[in-house]
Amino acid sequence: MHLLVLAGPAWAAVYTVDPAGAGDFRDLPAAIAAAADGDTLSLAPGTYGIVEVVGRRLSIVAATPDTASLTAVDAVSSELSLHGVRFVDAYEPVEVLGGRVVLDSVQFTGGHGAAAVRVSDGGDLTLRRVRFDHVAAGLAPVLVADGRATVDTSEFEGGIGALAGAIAGIDAAIAVTATSFLSNHSDEGAGAISADGGALTLRASDFSGNVGTEGGAVWIAGGELDGQDTIWTDNTADVGGQLCVRDGAAARLTRSWFTGGLAETGGQIAILDSSLSATNLVLHQGEAIEVGGGLFLAGGSATVRYAAFQENAAGIGGGIATDDGAVHLEGAILAHNLGGDIANAGVTPVVASWSLLEQGGGVTGAMVAGHGVRWGGPAYTNPDAGELWLGSTSPGLDAGPRGEVDLDGTQADMGAFGGPSAWTIPDRDGDGEVAGRDCDDDQPAVHLGAPELWYDGIDQDCAQDDDFDQDGDGWRSFLYGGSDCDDVDPDVYPGATAAPGDSGDVNCDGLYGADADGDGWPAGVDCDDTDEMVFPGAPDTWYDGTDSDCSGGSDLDQDGDGRDRGTTDCDDADPRVYAGAPETVGDGVDQDCDGSDPGLADNTPAVTVAEAQAATPEAPNARMVTRTGCDSSSQFGIQGLAALLAVLALTGSRRAL
Repeated sequence: MHLLVLAGPAWAAVYTVDPAGAGDFRDLPAAIAAAADGDTLSLAPGTYGIVEVVGRRLSIVAATPDTASLTAVDAVSSELSLHGVRFVDAYEPVEVLGGRVVLDSVQFTGGHGAAAVRVSDGGDLTLRRVRFDHVAAGLAPVLVADGRATVDTSEFEGGIGALAGAIAGIDAAIAVTATSFLSNHSDEGAGAISADGGALTLRASDFSGNVGTEGGAVWIAGGELDGQDTIWTDNTADVGGQLCVRDGAAARLTRSWFTGGLAETGGQIAILDSSLSATNLVLHQGEAIEVGGGLFLAGGSATVRYAAFQENAAGIGGGIATDDGAVHLEGAILAHNLGGDIANAGVTPVVASWSLLEQGGGVTGAMVAGHGVRWGGPAYTNPDAGELWLGSTSPGLDAGPRGEVDLDGTQADMGAFGGPSAWTIPDRDGDGEVAGRDCDDDQPAVHLGAPELWYDGIDQDCAQDDDFDQDGDGWRSFLYGGSDCDDVDPDVYPGATAAPGDSGDVNCDGLYGADADGDGWPAGVDCDDTDEMVFPGAPDTWYDGTDSDCSGGSDLDQDGDGRDRGTTDCDDADPRVYAGAPETVGDGVDQDCDGSDPGLADNTPAVTVAEAQAATPEAPNARMVTRTGCDSSSQFGIQGLAALLAVLALTGSRRAL
């Protein structure tokens, strides 16, 4: 039985086709012949033969997806929609001659012939959620000549063709969106897509492990290529490991990421007498056996803005090699390219501006370093993992072309993630700071401007400073194994010079105040901070008027008895002798400095200890008499006795007078 559904201004019917006889028709050709335009034929599980649709508007759907198999469909000047059906090991199963055909949720497995899907005579093909699984074709699994093809959310894997392993276009308009090309192969053409003339548009698609002769993934000659948000990984060819643009073609790439291409010439991209305009381009780890590990140009031009040439390799020109033509780099970074960053064998100079080239990275041939060129390493966050966004210490930050901004509104960065059309850099921890500028994008409490918790070993504010040196003076706090005695004052650290008037321990030596004379003693302790010979403990020269040792006493009072020499102290070598001192009667010493010693004759002057010692310079201890005997070993001895006799003799003679 059949159903009627409203389709536009008229009622459309849905007929069931079942080879077992449970539907409206047993035979699909009979159902097509009986159906009116706009009707839908619903196929029960089973296998259906070759059908031809001429000048009709129909839909053929599988009642249960992937259970209805078709042998072949020829659509001539028709509007035909196939949904949920499959083609298994079929010979040239779909041909579109004019008209418009939509394949939705259709699967092709195996097969043979020139092409699994062929479009010509201005036909228009749409592939939506279609999978081509190891389809071996003489020319290409999908061949579009003088027609149009739109491919969306589809997969091509393991395909083979002489022109291309997946799609070949000849003077065709081909648009590919959100589609994957994996391990397709061509012995004579491109591994995945070839476009001879016409226009090829790529959006959000990826190419991986494809193999070709020219263009491991894509080859275009004499037409136009417009690619955005594409990923190219480990494709291989003789020329142009991932992409080959030749014979006057024009290629424009935006946000395109190339990794691991391999070729004899042009490990990633080869431009042959054609033009390339690329913005936000990554060429990473490509390899050319001969020349141009990242980019090879032979004739034509290449303008590359906001790019990263990273870790490419070649015999000559690991990053870029030119045989002829013009290369203009703006906002590009070239680093760690084996075989040199740039090798220019042509006469036209490579022109670089607002770009970063690694010092010693190797530039041979003519090059003009224009405005804003810097030399140094890019300081990527994690290049080994392919994270080529700039770290917080990179010299490429905010150093891109003047007058242009990044997505965050700041001055544009150099590199593939700079400029207004760049990829969005991830923010894994959701703290509002993207990776690279966020020094730890796995910790939401760590980002630029975050509150810093000192001495916990974590750089919360991403200032790249020592977490144990809060004041930033280069010395860690003494509380955490350092020598800074005040880690909140940047002017206080070991070896600092105190300014006049400073009262603190500026140089962390345990003493407080400035040390103007540099004798190691601050002003608060040094009694004369203008004389480096005056400080506590310095050697003191008596009677020169200077308190050299900072003892605080008079420089004229050597014996420290509180009386200066020449005033009331008649013997400044003996602290017991001064005016008014207690007198010891009859000891021959004038302790009270009155000029005599009571007990001596009135006309016999008393002597000072110094005078007694001077009389016997060889016996400085003459006043110390040992009471243990008269042996020569005593402190008094023979010399002391002689001194005593001399004093007595002097006394007697003075009395006689």
